[in-house]
Amino acid sequence: MECLLWFLLCTYLSHQPGEATAATSLHLAELLGNTGFFEVGELNGILRKAAHVVTFAVLAFLLYATLDAWKMSKVWIGCVFVWAVVDEVTKVFVPGRHCSMCEIGLNMIGMMVGIVVGMIV
Repeated sequence: MECLLWFLLCTYLSHQPGEATAATSLHLAELLGNTGFFEVGELNGILRKAAHVVTFAVLAFLLYATLDAWKMSKVWIGCVFVWAVVDEVTKVFVPGRHCSMCEIGLNMIGMMVGIVVGMIV
């Protein structure tokens, strides 16, 4: 159930108009920017890229924890991989969003992080 809820939340957030996602990440960057480590603009870019890794890491981990990891490994890895691509490709239909091969790569990195964490835990 958690896996399905996370998937739906990620899909909803991923398909918000560009202005909405830009405003959200900028607001978070401004809140965190007071630490002095990064400038707000630089931190905003880092947060936007990190969101891909984190969301797909959590999705892969939840799938790993939900399904029989060894018997279903090819199936759930395939599902996350397909969704990582579909998620990006469908953004071309959302105002202010675009499809990015770099972001597909970040999604894949997140998937691998989730798998490794699942194997360790």
